[in-house]
Amino acid sequence: EQEGVREQSPLIGKPAPALECRAWYNAAPLTLEGLRGKVVVLTFWASFDMRPEALDLIAVLRALHDLLAGVSDVAFVAVHDGTMYEQDVKQAIEELAIPFAVGHDAEPSKTFERYGVRRIPQTLLLDKRGIVRYTAPGDTLLERIKVLRREE
Repeated sequence: EQEGVREQSPLIGKPAPALECRAWYNAAPLTLEGLRGKVVVLTFWASFDMRPEALDLIAVLRALHDLLAGVSDVAFVAVHDGTMYEQDVKQAIEELAIPFAVGHDAEPSKTFERYGVRRIPQTLLLDKRGIVRYTAPGDTLLERIKVLRREE
């Protein structure tokens, strides 16, 4: 990611838009209000994207989820593109062994539009108050999670 790109997002420093998903996997339906008090690692993706960088990101998120399994103030949430059938999304979650919450975006990609997602995969970090702090944490994801965990 280019350093300047992440800081130009109009979402930085603003409350994160609501999640609107038609189905949830690996979790009961989630809301940002219900995630208050947690650093939220929010990833937008689609299982039809099988490029190495997309699969690598899923692997990194899975590893960080495992690493932080005992930590109560971090939540991993993915929102899957809304164009696929539910059965295909479920199958992809199983095949990729995704252990964290995955929402299936409401049609026509309502959550993707609220966040201005133009490319996938894309990860954002929300602080404990639900404010978007980073829109492309890249290789510094774990360090940025640690910084946000220390904030009140």
